[in-house]
Amino acid sequence: MSIFETIATVLAGLGLFFVGIKLLRDNAKQIISRRFRMFVSRWMESSLRASLLGVLSGFATQSTSVATFITASLTSSGLTTVKKALPVIIWANAGCSILVLLAVLDIKYAVLIILTISGICFAFDKPTKYRYAMGVILGIGLLFFGLQMVKMGTSPLAEFSWVQSFLYRIKASYMLAFILGAILAFISQTAIGIVLVAIAMTQAGLFTVEQTIMLIYGVHLGSAITTLVLSSGLKGEPKQLVMLQVLFNVFGLIFFVPLFYLEENLNIPLIKSLVSRMTPELEQQMAYVVLIFNFGVPFVLSFVLNPIHKLLVKLSPSTQEQDLSKLQFIHDQALGDPETAMDLVEKEHLRLIKRLPDYLESVRTEKTLEASPGYETIHNASTAVASEVESFLADLLNKNLSPATSGRGLNLQNRHSLIVSIEDNVYQMVQTIGHTKYSGALQNLIHSVTEGLHTVLLTTVDAMESSEESEVDLLISITEDRGSLIERIRKTYLKSEKALESQDKSILFYLTSLYERVVWLIRRWATLLKSARNLYQFE
Repeated sequence: MSIFETIATVLAGLGLFFVGIKLLRDNAKQIISRRFRMFVSRWMESSLRASLLGVLSGFATQSTSVATFITASLTSSGLTTVKKALPVIIWANAGCSILVLLAVLDIKYAVLIILTISGICFAFDKPTKYRYAMGVILGIGLLFFGLQMVKMGTSPLAEFSWVQSFLYRIKASYMLAFILGAILAFISQTAIGIVLVAIAMTQAGLFTVEQTIMLIYGVHLGSAITTLVLSSGLKGEPKQLVMLQVLFNVFGLIFFVPLFYLEENLNIPLIKSLVSRMTPELEQQMAYVVLIFNFGVPFVLSFVLNPIHKLLVKLSPSTQEQDLSKLQFIHDQALGDPETAMDLVEKEHLRLIKRLPDYLESVRTEKTLEASPGYETIHNASTAVASEVESFLADLLNKNLSPATSGRGLNLQNRHSLIVSIEDNVYQMVQTIGHTKYSGALQNLIHSVTEGLHTVLLTTVDAMESSEESEVDLLISITEDRGSLIERIRKTYLKSEKALESQDKSILFYLTSLYERVVWLIRRWATLLKSARNLYQFE
């Protein structure tokens, strides 16, 4: 095989490997439904089960980022805590490392069968129900097939004289191998892939056993640097989970690198000696080094998770937005009692409605709160809570409910949709006032619109919070159809302010339209609330 064919084979193999990893990760994320996340959150109640879940998720997805994605979504919505998620993250590394052992085994025929079946199913989208699962399996097949090509391509490299000359010069440089592993892992952003390529090169005689061990350790440093760089924009709890992955690699290196030099310089039988006794096969020896690192580190860290959690909180405290994004009342167990579940949804609705007046604090001249969250923070947090509530309601209404309970559930679902629309329109209004440049001629109108809406929103909170029917009736009364009134205000203002520029006129029409729509949506919501309360009290 010529040098061109050798390099082309290796590069093609790497290409297939990366495509397989991407297919696997993307399709695995599509499988993650709310029901799946609820199942995961229940498993995370036990540290032992959370650890097992981490191993399974790491092995199934070949990505610690997927485990981080799942746990981050659970913690951000309040379905679990960062402390409970820690075992999942650290043990996902162990699950990922199992691939290395499988890759060095002779499973090429099994890989071809996997590619055949999953490729046909994926191409024709059959069976439709399991299309994402087929995508995961196809990704695994391509991943292993790519590694087989890398093995084929690296084997002839040792025959080239310039390669032999280069390897001879770096033969005794363990630290150079360590640095090389870190650089390659940082550039490729796949630690396992570089490890498998290194093992294949060792089998081909390109690296010594000692160099490969240090290269494997260097890969973990590169992975830590990559994770640290990619997480630079994160804050709060998601950053805590990502920083745990950095600490995992750093702790492992602090422990294993000194052991390597002790074994080499003092001839103390440690890791290299252990794996050589486990198997005479060189590839399997290196695979066992990876397994010892990725199973040993989480085993040790499992005994110090409390101090680690305190350190993570200190490094990256949770943000105000993340605190507001968490659910406080609904939980998966409540689905067993539909009436109680609906009461809990009402409580979450009250939380969302209470935030509506806070939107206006940043643009009001007559502020009532000294320090309220910014409207972007409120919007992002409310969107996250509303999304979880919507999924919860969908699961609830899919149950076998009585006609009366089903009617209340549908009413609640309609009110939820209205709350989402109200929140979005209030956000758009505040965003327009805060970001748009307008002349002083519009100042009085904006003040009137803002204060008028603030009053309506406060009345909405009172109607939701109070059990008195008169509060709801008051809200319905003050939100009655005011289309003609808004139109008269527009015409009067345009007539009195003839010097308005075209941009100011556009802002005038847009803001008054938003105000009109918010009031109309609130009236619809109040009508549904009154109907639900009358029906519920009657029953």
